[in-house]
Amino acid sequence: MKSPKRKRIRRSQTDAAAASSEEACSIGQLAERLKVSQRTIRFYESRGLIAPGRNGAQRVYSVADETRLKLILRTKNLGFSLEDIGRHLRLYDRVPVTTGELKLKLASVDGAIELLDAKLADLQAAIADLRRIRAKCVTGLRRGR
Repeated sequence: MKSPKRKRIRRSQTDAAAASSEEACSIGQLAERLKVSQRTIRFYESRGLIAPGRNGAQRVYSVADETRLKLILRTKNLGFSLEDIGRHLRLYDRVPVTTGELKLKLASVDGAIELLDAKLADLQAAIADLRRIRAKCVTGLRRGR
């Protein structure tokens, strides 16, 4: 499997200051809130998918970091690769300025929607299959098998 490009997200000092507000939290607090390990959070950071602020050597996570990590975890849970997740996050990161950029972002968003719709259809088909199997099991139990 090809390793995704590690494009680091750079934080400005303003972002770091915002992260040090009341809403900021430590890696342990964030891990507890999201019910993941600190190692998981560090892994996504090492892949350049999140970039917490710093207070010296300590990571400081903002509400935006928490929201971003929730999105990462959700898309990973849906079976997307790290590369797919990175592309998905870039849809949120880039603010289009020109008409051309808006058209490009629209095409990317449409592609992401199509991909999610396809996954949703696959999930619905799998659930329908399991319900049919379940019904057969219930019928078998009622017949005393």
